[in-house]
Amino acid sequence: MSNEEDVGIKAYTTKTDPFTGILRHRFTDFKVNEIDLNGNVAHLTNFDIPTPAVSIAKADDALESAAAVAAAYETLLGADAATKKDALLAFLDQAKLHKDAASNNPAPAPLVLDSVPDKDLRRSVHQLFKNLSWAPPLSTSAVSFSNKTGGEPNLQGIQVTCTSSDPRKSQAGQKRKWQEREQWPGDKNKYLRFALFKENVDTHHALMSMAKALHLNAKVFNVAGTKDKRGVTVQWATAYSVTPEKLLRVNNTVRDLRVGNFSYVPEALRLGDLRGNKFDIVLRGLSAKSSDMVEAAALALKTSGFINYYGLQRFGSSSIPTHAVGRALLRGEWEEAIRCIMTTSSNTRPEIEAATAEFLAGGSPNKALSVLPRNLVAERSILSTLAKEGPGATVSALLSIPRNLRTMYIHAYQSYIWNEAVSERISKYGAEKVIAGDLVVPRSTLQAARSAKAKQATTSKTQEESSGGNLAEEEDAPEEDLAGAVEPHLVTEEEAASNKFHIEDLVLPLPGHNVLYPKNEIAQIYETLLQKDGISMTSSSHKVKEFSQAIMPGGYRHVLFKPTDLEYSVLRYDNKETGLAQTDADVLNGSSKLVLPENGKYLALKLSFSLPSSTYATMLIRELTKMPTTVEFSKTLQHPE
Repeated sequence: MSNEEDVGIKAYTTKTDPFTGILRHRFTDFKVNEIDLNGNVAHLTNFDIPTPAVSIAKADDALESAAAVAAAYETLLGADAATKKDALLAFLDQAKLHKDAASNNPAPAPLVLDSVPDKDLRRSVHQLFKNLSWAPPLSTSAVSFSNKTGGEPNLQGIQVTCTSSDPRKSQAGQKRKWQEREQWPGDKNKYLRFALFKENVDTHHALMSMAKALHLNAKVFNVAGTKDKRGVTVQWATAYSVTPEKLLRVNNTVRDLRVGNFSYVPEALRLGDLRGNKFDIVLRGLSAKSSDMVEAAALALKTSGFINYYGLQRFGSSSIPTHAVGRALLRGEWEEAIRCIMTTSSNTRPEIEAATAEFLAGGSPNKALSVLPRNLVAERSILSTLAKEGPGATVSALLSIPRNLRTMYIHAYQSYIWNEAVSERISKYGAEKVIAGDLVVPRSTLQAARSAKAKQATTSKTQEESSGGNLAEEEDAPEEDLAGAVEPHLVTEEEAASNKFHIEDLVLPLPGHNVLYPKNEIAQIYETLLQKDGISMTSSSHKVKEFSQAIMPGGYRHVLFKPTDLEYSVLRYDNKETGLAQTDADVLNGSSKLVLPENGKYLALKLSFSLPSSTYATMLIRELTKMPTTVEFSKTLQHPE
């Protein structure tokens, strides 16, 4: 995995003394609560069943009893013609008994009613069996039968069937299904929204576990973004036509998950339907010499903010970062791109590392394919295509990678260039104010765009599946997606002199063919970086559109973020395994509040702050502590004894 300087992460906004601390010593040390588009923070606080959106007792036009239906039937046909009145009454009584949840009474057999020659009259008979809240679902269908007494050769009648009487299926199973869907309590709001609380489980695994426990297709669930495994997270989720009572079974059957805070909503959540996340983080075993040193660093962070770098997660965990793949693709170096993708990370299983190394040395793709696990999607796509089409099919092999992964490589390269440009901007001009020629998007303008997005989300009728994401660091809704709706403003000399704009308004472009660049020395930095890599934003060195500048319109990203709601406190403790944070589950369970010694031998820092989507919590921690954010460095940290 790359270090920070390899991907352009080089500058700081503050000059406080560095110190180290252990992040996620316990998974409860890292809590994430999702913030929806309306600013509501997801918390699990209750398991209450919401009030039904409409009364489900019965429809106004439904008949109130079996006797009332039979009487209405006799009235429609006339006493002489309604020869099946008594049989109908018996059928309805049996159906009513069958509906009783505690009853084992079977469903009645289908009943063919009297012949009804008149079409309008038949329509009225059909209507008798609609919306009978006291009966199970009944269906009616037209039937023809012979007239055994002479006259018309074929008579038109109606057959009434209880939906649980299909002989091909289990009556108990059919009964359970219609009981669950018979009266959906949300009325026109067909989705159940709920808070999903999970501990040390990633979002995908959580949804699959719920689906398995409830015997549902996982596609009934939707989330706005994925959350990390190593932590305690609460996020909003929706389920299509699943009742709260059914979903509550999860709390007793699936470990490490709890659901609650139910409400009925008209739409499913979609990927990106969130404003950001609220973080509650504990750093343990601090190396700082005093609490004053730690508090000074936290205060400086709150005052000056931190650089909004793309964190290391953006660039993957392999020994060759994803932006190197993107660079090779943009340059048309197909074999180099394949080599970068197929080069494994240092913690790969030995048999996989050996198989990929043999392939890269000219070995058979089939042999490597037999070893690689199915979660290595890009690698398996390449090997499968080369095995079928031959070693020369490098472009086909790269195009066989799913589109979202292909574009991830290009986006990673854009992110690398952006990081490098930001480091140069801070190095040259500081992180205190904007200058002439800078590009700005005021935070108020950005908030208006997000509010418009929230309004659009509540009126849209589209249901989409959520997928992917960069876990707790939130790649769920990249800020640059707003580029089309938010046009940056070019700062004039007069505006810079009058300090009209704040440093938090400053944006820099992600390189692309449809963005503005600053009108100062920073524009030259982009040109220099791209020329060094042999890449142009105006022309391509190859003819493969999918890997060219044509798919790079670009975007904008704010340079700094100030966590204005940052709260912090220095804690003392004696036992390195002591819990230093309470979760929503602890509060619901009535767990007592933490009591810590005033003069404990260990030092910890407790942080609480909110971040918008696509802003990395690891970059805030980096600014605060000045310690590297690589996995390798974190593994070297040991809690003091």
